[in-house]
Amino acid sequence: MKILHILYQSIPNTAGSSIRSRDILESQLRAGITPIVITSPFQPPIKDGCVREKIQGVVYYRTFSNNRNEIVSEGNTSLVIQLKKIIQVVRFTRTVYGIAKKEKVQLVHAHAMFFCAIAALISSFRLKIPMVYEVRSLWEERYKRKNIFKHVIFSIITYLETFSMYCSDRIIVINNALKDNISKRYILKNKIISIVPNAVDISNIKIIEKKNKDFVFGYIGTLSPIEGLDLLIKVFNQLHVDGLTNKLIFYGDGIEKKNLELLALNNPLIQFKGSFLPSQVSQVYSNVDIVVNPRISNLLTNSVTGLVKEASSALVMLRSMEIKIPNASLESSTKQAASPLPCLFVRRPIG
Repeated sequence: MKILHILYQSIPNTAGSSIRSRDILESQLRAGITPIVITSPFQPPIKDGCVREKIQGVVYYRTFSNNRNEIVSEGNTSLVIQLKKIIQVVRFTRTVYGIAKKEKVQLVHAHAMFFCAIAALISSFRLKIPMVYEVRSLWEERYKRKNIFKHVIFSIITYLETFSMYCSDRIIVINNALKDNISKRYILKNKIISIVPNAVDISNIKIIEKKNKDFVFGYIGTLSPIEGLDLLIKVFNQLHVDGLTNKLIFYGDGIEKKNLELLALNNPLIQFKGSFLPSQVSQVYSNVDIVVNPRISNLLTNSVTGLVKEASSALVMLRSMEIKIPNASLESSTKQAASPLPCLFVRRPIG
């Protein structure tokens, strides 16, 4: 079976969404399925100017616009750039259709967001093949209630996302929270929604013996405003004043990095190590004794993978099981087969 995956972002981008897509592709490849990928005009290839790449046995068709201002980013972009990006869906759809026809695919799998879904819908309709739409978050919630203009954007995006889901043959989500939210939308009440949760391929994780002398706290992930990292730093600043001598290390990058560095300026125990390669995951986790996830509680974060019950916790636990460091779980009902890394989950309500 040959499946065309339409990705908004992908490797070499190392965001969680890109890693999930990579693992899905590799899993399908091992199962005897032939996955083919086409990426959006906002995702650069590994090698500049390349329009076709082969990564770990999977063919990637690139459509990069060569405009660095359009690259996928969590930061704010101007209205002009946003409009230019939306307009490109017409050309992108033609390209998707052409590749799907040329490769004679039997299924089109659009990964979030609607930009990919619209191209997939039109192509699958013309080729008379099924189309799956995978929803990974309520990302439009970022625009809600900030101001009238952004609320209008929120409404438009919500409509486009809902329309894309309605027209698809099957909806895939990553957890129960997303399924519950989506199934409440009137036109989606009778749609089939399947859950494919995040997972960890532990075959990619090397065993490293833990050698820390001191107890080290760490945050591993994107430095995003929704993660509540400012709260974490403020707490550690106060603890430092109170005499705490343990380090807090941040692994990752993001739009909030400069603000966080400024907030931690007078605390020598807080360190920022920057981004790291997937091949360095085991080494990174071996440098930390307890992972702290102080994520802000709101509709967006609560609809993405849950902090304890879903895969962000499993990611920490399974990797730490491989590197043999102790565990302290917040859920007494959770049974662990070994001794994973402790996870300290801190939540603060907003609004």
